[in-house]
Amino acid sequence: MKRENSNAHRAILAAVTGAILLAVISSGCVRVKVDPIHITMDVNVRMEQELDSFFGDIDATAAKKAAALPAKTDVEPTLKKAEKG
Repeated sequence: MKRENSNAHRAILAAVTGAILLAVISSGCVRVKVDPIHITMDVNVRMEQELDSFFGDIDATAAKKAAALPAKTDVEPTLKKAEKG
């Protein structure tokens, strides 16, 4: 009787072990679809380039206007005059 019980336990143990082994092996065959993250980054880069090209013209115009203005080199005496007056 003991011998039959031991064989039954071995059979159950073998079946459970086989099922677990099959589950572990077959889980490596499961494919998971991962969406690329670089799409969001590409959109941000494109927007940055478009904004740079849009504001680049404005910045260039402002730089030309600033270069055309006379430079103020004597600022401190002007401030002292305003403080006295």
